[in-house]
Amino acid sequence: DPSSHLTLLPTLSIAVIIFFYKDKMERLREIARKGLRRSAEVVEIAAQHRKDIINAKETEKWTLLELVFNACLDVPSAKPLKEECLALIMKRFPNSSRTRRLEALDNEANGRYQAAMDIYKELIEADATDSAAHKGYIAAAIAADDPAMAIVRLKNYLDIFPTDYEAWQALTDLYIELQEYEKAAFCLEELIMSSPHNHVFFSKYAEVLFSTGEKKSLQVARKYFALAYKLNPSSARALHGLNLVATRTCKKESKMGGINDDDVIDVVDIRDGSRDALLKLYEESGAPQHIIALLSHLN
Repeated sequence: DPSSHLTLLPTLSIAVIIFFYKDKMERLREIARKGLRRSAEVVEIAAQHRKDIINAKETEKWTLLELVFNACLDVPSAKPLKEECLALIMKRFPNSSRTRRLEALDNEANGRYQAAMDIYKELIEADATDSAAHKGYIAAAIAADDPAMAIVRLKNYLDIFPTDYEAWQALTDLYIELQEYEKAAFCLEELIMSSPHNHVFFSKYAEVLFSTGEKKSLQVARKYFALAYKLNPSSARALHGLNLVATRTCKKESKMGGINDDDVIDVVDIRDGSRDALLKLYEESGAPQHIIALLSHLN
């Protein structure tokens, strides 16, 4: 009977809605549980199930609200939802350091970097081992285009956490930005000691030495580019570095009346050999012909 089928439609529709609702909320819990970064998806689900999140069980409500807040930071159009989440969290946990960090993130998102740094400073003064606050302070200083302050904060952080090698890399990049190559070289020496098989650190150290332009630094740079190449024979970066430093050495020595220094007597072979190795590497990788043509003209 067709009419009997029609009477089932409301029941089926409700069942589909309930299934859809449970699926979406469960997806939100899964994202929170696995620590996934799915900002657009989280904001979309939260917009549809705002009341359900707010009325969730106490054991999961605040985790979900924090998840939604962090997702909103990546979605500018979700500012009202972000502010609502933060207000609810602040009301429930007004004196929590975790809440204060969320306040700082909100300030950063709105371009109030000094306000964010003030909060991070308070948190660090309360607990010098709060690594999240240290990292937040550093990030806010970099966002505020204040590399000098970021360097100060990074050095303070590394005094407490000397084995955080991502921090050493960040400090290296800041010193390079300020052209303080000697200090950048020191940071890279720390990184090389921590990871002696990482060819990238060897190449970067050589690049910093190369940037100084000093004769002795060029000699050491050549050795480190060679070490980087030995660690990774497919490193175009190391081969480019070898070619550049050998070419620079040739030019410097020719101005001084020829290559007489025993340490650089084979520099021409290094220059030409690195060029040939680069050409082979690019040809094997299927690089366009115009790139290969440019490389063939390297000195």
